[in-house]
Amino acid sequence: MSRSVLISLALVFAGCVISLAHPICDFIFHCGCSAIWSGGADTCQLLPGHVPLDSACPLCAARPLVIGAVLGGSWLCGLAGTCVLYARGGPWLSISLGVMLCTACLLAAVWLLGVYEGFPKQEGTVSGAPIGCGGSIERQ
Repeated sequence: MSRSVLISLALVFAGCVISLAHPICDFIFHCGCSAIWSGGADTCQLLPGHVPLDSACPLCAARPLVIGAVLGGSWLCGLAGTCVLYARGGPWLSISLGVMLCTACLLAAVWLLGVYEGFPKQEGTVSGAPIGCGGSIERQ
């Protein structure tokens, strides 16, 4: 694989991670984050200044080093997966599988960040939605 192809793939996956980070955050935490071109974290309804810090969105309230690790790790997963498959499956197959791998790693990393932070802080809920098939939790 030539150096120019590697740089191009790195830029493709950087764009993929940057464009998907906030929509995935909203998908997992229901916080209101939107795509970077629609405001990104500015549209988050769970920013630390708007809600108490213990109820804040884990990705938007994270330190820059943590955000860099989440985004960089997802970028590296997609790029590494594409580089491994590039010689075997051709460019289009490897790029499409790399984008899927990048998205899956970003989903997992953001979800794990929420689990690590203990989000949501409310007892008996998952991402703000009540647990159970009936949609309600009986409290004693």
